[in-house]
Amino acid sequence: MPIKMTDITEIPIVDEPAVEVSEAPAEEVVAPKPKARGRPKGALNKPKAPPKPKRAPRAAAPPPESEDDEPPEPPPRARRTRARAASPDSVDMEPPTAQDIAAQVIHMLSSRRTDQRAARREKYRGWCGQ
Repeated sequence: MPIKMTDITEIPIVDEPAVEVSEAPAEEVVAPKPKARGRPKGALNKPKAPPKPKRAPRAAAPPPESEDDEPPEPPPRARRTRARAASPDSVDMEPPTAQDIAAQVIHMLSSRRTDQRAARREKYRGWCGQ
């Protein structure tokens, strides 16, 4: 049998008399002091440092004039020699082994590193005035 709304009676949850809660005086909340502005009291009176002078751009030094009045010749550039292909009749072409390729790569890297070192030495030699 279904329950009808007319059959439901409301019962108060708390039958006891309501206890009055007295509000205790809340502690006063003190707002924190705002931070002081400006210099701290113990700061020293230092004069401002004078501004540093700006560097003037270097003017290119004129090349020393020689008696011949000829421009100096630049040093000759190292030319790379190309490996000439041998005629196909005279050399039997075998595919290179992994060891041959590894040896060539190591040689190339070693010579590249040596060239880098020499270039760095030349670069820094001008700085030290040697």
